[in-house]
Amino acid sequence: GEQLAPRAELLPALEKLYGAEIADLEKALAWDLSGWRPAPSKARSKARKKVAASTAAAPRRHALFILGMHRSGTSALTRICNLLGAQLGSNMMAAQPDNERGFWENEDLVSLNEALMNELGRAWNDPSALPPNWLSQSTVPSYQNALSEIVARDFHDSALWAVKDPRLSLLLPLWAALAEEHNSQIHCLI
Repeated sequence: GEQLAPRAELLPALEKLYGAEIADLEKALAWDLSGWRPAPSKARSKARKKVAASTAAAPRRHALFILGMHRSGTSALTRICNLLGAQLGSNMMAAQPDNERGFWENEDLVSLNEALMNELGRAWNDPSALPPNWLSQSTVPSYQNALSEIVARDFHDSALWAVKDPRLSLLLPLWAALAEEHNSQIHCLI
């Protein structure tokens, strides 16, 4: 991976670049959120049982889920998390004229999230709820398996990894199960 400058050198540069109080963000990222748990679900219970034996001795990893809609500052937040040590994966979405500093989204994960949303009859800009019991639909496991393979490929040796995609706000129950499957405690940054 990329060698990072010491935090003392990074923070002033980030504050200048993004015009924000990055030290406050660093404090927020250092909060102990170990008591927080998402609501139990069948998917999480199955995933927990599936990996309990294989991860019993492994240290718990941490997954940052950057939640927010387009043009809400999530790209800057994700890049800051990356500069502070969170791994983002191997196939990053290219910068565009409307976001010249980059989106900091893993294109492989975004493509699968988008395909799943389409399968469920929804789009990123659709404000309606996902269908009832969408996690138990017959097509969801194939997407979950494909997402899991990418998480394993890109984050297998990462103690701290992050995913940013506006669709994540809607697909969070699936992603919570994925994090559990990969022995990672989730931390949602909104």
